[in-house]
Amino acid sequence: ERYFHLKHRTDKNSKHKLLLEHGSLLLMQGATQHHWLHQIPKTARPIGERINLTFRVIL
Repeated sequence: ERYFHLKHRTDKNSKHKLLLEHGSLLLMQGATQHHWLHQIPKTARPIGERINLTFRVIL
């Protein structure tokens, strides 16, 4: 499991921390990336491997 952090781009007090369990799928749709900064923060110790897939639409 890993934490996924979201912070609003303009309202810096608006933050969310999601716990993603093993095998989770997170979809960021619509204007999510436009309005929110996102990250999986570094940890003090290695947690293990993860798979990250990114699909983009280029206009």
